[in-house]
This record gives sequence, structure tokens and C-alpha cells, in this order.
Amino acid sequence: MVVHPEYQRKGLGDVILKSMLRKINQEAPSDGKPYISLFSDEAGRRLYQKNGFKNSTPGELGMVLKS
Repeated sequence: MVVHPEYQRKGLGDVILKSMLRKINQEAPSDGKPYISLFSDEAGRRLYQKNGFKNSTPGELGMVLKS
């Protein structure tokens, strides 16, 4: 998720994230909870932590292969 710089720090990211999480939970199978994993830059971490996300490292490692 990316919010245009003109609209950052105005609560729009929180509204979008909460809306996406609601949709994900509505569509999740009735026999379990969805597993949501994401990458965040330093600036976005506070938003995700505020919405219940926890730092997954060192248990998990994000990786990328650039050609």
C-alpha cells in the first residue's frame, strides 16, 4: 500500500489499511484466520504496528532477487 506524499500523515493510510483488513477477514475461511505478511519501510512501521502487526524478524526474513 502506498499513499501519495501529498496525502501522507493525514490518516488516509489507516483508513485504507483498516478497510483492507476488514475485507480480508470477511473473506477468510470460516475455519481459521488469514495469515497476512508484508514488508514495510521505516516510515510505515508505526501504522502497521498500531493496527496489530508485529515485527517478524528474526523468525522470518524478507528477500528479493534483482536481475
